[in-house]
Amino acid sequence: MEVLLHKVCGQPASRTMTLRAAGPEDAAAFYALQNEVRAAMPHPEQFVPDTLENIARYLKEDLCIGGWDGERLGAYFILRYCGQDAHNYAAFMDIPREEWDGWANADSAIVHPDYRGNGLQRKLLEVALALLRPGIVGIGATVSPENQYSLNNALASGFEIVCRREMYGGYDRYLLAKALSVTPAACHCPGCGSQRLLRCRSHPAGRGPNSSSLFPPLAAVVAVAPEGRGTGVSAKPTLDE
Repeated sequence: MEVLLHKVCGQPASRTMTLRAAGPEDAAAFYALQNEVRAAMPHPEQFVPDTLENIARYLKEDLCIGGWDGERLGAYFILRYCGQDAHNYAAFMDIPREEWDGWANADSAIVHPDYRGNGLQRKLLEVALALLRPGIVGIGATVSPENQYSLNNALASGFEIVCRREMYGGYDRYLLAKALSVTPAACHCPGCGSQRLLRCRSHPAGRGPNSSSLFPPLAAVVAVAPEGRGTGVSAKPTLDE
């Protein structure tokens, strides 16, 4: 998919970026972009980076979309198929375990500062949705309450807040979900309050979702996954500006 860049390095521009599925051969570029963006964050300690080994595994087993400006990787989005793994965000939404295989994690979306302002996070998500594995009915994500920009971006992309809770070893996060084949409806489960829950039907009567969730603050990163990095803490930022 070719997208038009209206701004590069903060200046008006008119050139295209290619968004395409990435593979293991792109691991070094993904890893380098992650580290470059993290180093430029005002609070880099809030973002727990992936190892090169993990990134290579995601590129092989999951759905990863890269945004290329010529030979330069300027943005990427990683969506993980966690299945029955306890790191599946579905586990934190009280979705029955037999339905976890139908949910994917929006793990991380990173946009280099040079390419901000082009709506790339949402465009990366659009490409990913078109390439999703058959059978996926929903996507989970987390966002830091302090990261209002990413939260707004996620909501504009069709995600809804499920709850707010501690995740990743004590980080405050909003847990969000995006239904792909089920129309969201008002949730009246105890604990949900006035929030709308994508898969409310998964909650037996009298049972509410787990109590909280989140996304780390970050101008260039989007979704975060609970995949352990050896620390049990992941504070990746969320969707792009």
